Amino acid sequence: MLTYCRARLLAISLPLLLLAAPVSGLANVDLVFQSVPVAGCVPNEFVVELYAVADGGTAESISGIDVFLEWDPIALKILDNEQVTDPYNWFWDGFSSFDELNVPMEGEGNHPRIPANDGQAVYSAFGDPGGDPAYATPGEGLLVTRFHFQKKQGAYSSLITIIPGVGIRETIVASGEVPGVNIVGVLGFIDLPLPLE
Repeated sequence: MLTYCRARLLAISLPLLLLAAPVSGLANVDLVFQSVPVAGCVPNEFVVELYAVADGGTAESISGIDVFLEWDPIALKILDNEQVTDPYNWFWDGFSSFDELNVPMEGEGNHPRIPANDGQAVYSAFGDPGGDPAYATPGEGLLVTRFHFQKKQGAYSSLITIIPGVGIRETIVASGEVPGVNIVGVLGFIDLPLPLE
């Protein structure tokens, strides 16, 4: 018989400094986390889904996403991200680093899969330039990717947070309707109640 583990879903609104002026008719797109059941209640592994959720009443087209992640590297190790193809198949998605790709990363070619485990990473997803855009929907939202984390020895709880950015680089949701416009809204975080050993 399979049992399941769940983590709490929390969202927090953080102040954002956007270079682009607001554009009439465009809704913001919130970036939020949700934990998913882990078959067998594996105590040391967690799967966290990233969703893009339109905060208006209609779907919002997006051409790409850059997400700055932070977590406690003493408590958690990121294992990878799982590419999803439904409901949208990204043209490319994966990790880069905070310092313009100068940190060595595990993976092959131009598609690094695992960032350095220093508690920071940048995840990016790009829509097909010649195909249909992705659509962030209201309510449930668009599933962007799944992140796989592992609990480290002696850790009891940890936050995974989406931050506004670092230096001149920032978390963005690029509008698929108006090029160059960042329509990011609420940035989420999730509290993983790691089990006692």
